[in-house]
Amino acid sequence: MAVGDKAEHKKWGTGTVVSIKGEGDSVELDIAFTPPTGIKRLFAKFAPITKA
Repeated sequence: MAVGDKAEHKKWGTGTVVSIKGEGDSVELDIAFTPPTGIKRLFAKFAPITKA
């Protein structure tokens, strides 16, 4: 995943990656979903997301 990529989440739908922090197994993604969900910070390793 990279900033600007679209990500599909099973519960929140499609969002856009707005920032990436960390490396290896501790990568965190900030993904902007449509309101009212907003921005969510997710661990890439555990989040139920796929590149859309």
